Amino acid sequence: MLVRFAADTPGSDGLFHLTWRLLDALDASPAGSELGHALVRSWELKLLHLAGAAPQLSCCVRCGATDGIVGFSSRDGGVVCRDDELGVDRLLSEAAYGAAVRLMSVRFDELRVADMPSVTALTEVRDVMTRPMLVDSFGFAPDTVGADR
Repeated sequence: MLVRFAADTPGSDGLFHLTWRLLDALDASPAGSELGHALVRSWELKLLHLAGAAPQLSCCVRCGATDGIVGFSSRDGGVVCRDDELGVDRLLSEAAYGAAVRLMSVRFDELRVADMPSVTALTEVRDVMTRPMLVDSFGFAPDTVGADR
């Protein structure tokens, strides 16, 4: 996946440095901790940003509301509120929404085990946001961005 992403992304220097920082942070993280999972989710969100497809997290992509965020639309590229949620949107818990906002806004070396989102929230960020964005926006086959990747 990374090779294809680099080929499709002009100026892959940023991709190289982002991935290098991820590997450094993973190397410094405690083995077997949830921190590794959080670092990879953060890298995926930042990778989307680098490619010009960062998910809109600050407000509903359909109306601009900042309250009542309940879902995510990979087609529209961001979160959706209760009033604008459609049946095709993926439901998003408050914990996963908060985790995505945090993971997108901090550097890898600022993530700490003590303030980690739950594994459930991190898994939801992957399943509801990053994997669908990589599949829907960039045409990756679902098995290349599967649950174990």
